[in-house]
Amino acid sequence: MATLALFLKRTLDHQLAATLPELSSTDALAAMKSIGIAELNLNGRTTRLVSVGGRDARRVLTALGIKDIDPPTSEKQRTEHQM
Repeated sequence: MATLALFLKRTLDHQLAATLPELSSTDALAAMKSIGIAELNLNGRTTRLVSVGGRDARRVLTALGIKDIDPPTSEKQRTEHQM
């Protein structure tokens, strides 16, 4: 597990170096904590809300080319929505 974490951290460092050299991977991961997610159950239908996060989180997402921060729904939720 530690090897995977180190690999991901180094990869993030490498990707950020080109677009946000002033931001370390540690700072980028800390900035991502400002992104919030909530699930609401309204009339039997689950709705997921995702906030865009703070300024640094938005900069990191843009630098990494991530446009859609809404996580995918589970298979169970997909079948419930189709009914």
